[in-house]
Amino acid sequence: MAKVTAAHVEARTNQIILAAWECFARKGYYQTTMADIAREAGLSAGAIYRYFVSKEAVLKAISEHSLERDLNLMERARASEDEPIAALELLSLAMRLLFKEPGFETLARVQVELRPEFLRDEELKQSMKRNLRVMLAASTALISEAKSKGQIKPNVDPEALAMLAMCFNEGLRQFRLFDPQTFKVEPLIDLLRELVSQPHVESMPVAVRGANRSRARLPNSSVSEPITT
Repeated sequence: MAKVTAAHVEARTNQIILAAWECFARKGYYQTTMADIAREAGLSAGAIYRYFVSKEAVLKAISEHSLERDLNLMERARASEDEPIAALELLSLAMRLLFKEPGFETLARVQVELRPEFLRDEELKQSMKRNLRVMLAASTALISEAKSKGQIKPNVDPEALAMLAMCFNEGLRQFRLFDPQTFKVEPLIDLLRELVSQPHVESMPVAVRGANRSRARLPNSSVSEPITT
C-alpha cells in the first residue's frame, strides 16, 4: 500500500475545505450534507470521513484556514513595505477591493449564517475566540509599530484601535447586505485614518499614488477562499 504523505493529506484537506465553502455558498450551511461536500470535492461519501469526522469539524478547519490566510495577508503586507503605516494602507486597500469583489455578497451571507453555529457549538466557539485573539494581537502589534515611529497619534491605544477596525469590518459586511448604497467602505476608512494618523505623515501612498500600482503588491486575496474571522 502506498504511503500517504503529509503533503497529500494537506492537499486533500484544502480540497475538502474549498469544496465545503462552495456548498455552503450554494446551498447554505444547514442544507449542506457531508455527502454534498464529498461530491463537490470529487470524493466518495466514505472517503471524506478519513479527513473530517463531521461537518462541524470541516467548519472548524475553515475557521483555522481563514485565520492562517488573514495572518499571511498581514505578514506579506508588512514585508512589502518599508514603513508600518504603509502596510496598514495596503491592508486598507485589500479591504476596499475585497468589498467590491462580485462574490462578496455571497461570502458575507455565508458568514452571517455560520455565526449561530459557532455560538451553539462550544468547541467552535472556543476556536473562534482563540482566532479572534490571535488576529487582535497581530493587528495590535502592527499598529503599535506605527505608533512607535510617530506615524499614529500618541494618545491612540493600539489594541483599542485594532479592536475598532475588526468590529468595523465585521459590522460593515453585515450592514452592506441590507443597504450597500449607504454603508460604504471608503468614507469609514478615510475617517479612521483622519482620526488616528499624524498630520505630518504621508499615510496615503495607496490612495494618492494610485491603486493600480499598489494592487500588484497586494497579497493574494479572493472571495473564493473561505473567510470566517
